[in-house]
Amino acid sequence: MGTAVLIIIGIIVGFAIIGFLFSKDGEREDAAKTGAILGGAFVVNLLPVVIVIVLAVLIVKSCS
Repeated sequence: MGTAVLIIIGIIVGFAIIGFLFSKDGEREDAAKTGAILGGAFVVNLLPVVIVIVLAVLIVKSCS
């Protein structure tokens, strides 16, 4: 569980850093915030796929 949380935080921070680095000088703070929001949206969009994969793995484990 701790590894999953670290991966999620890493994705959000990574998007924030990318937004910060590739923005104009006066817009760095807003771009970092926008990047963090996009990272969070990316994680939320992947959540249903992750849940289905976890359920499939648990079903296969319980049947064998």
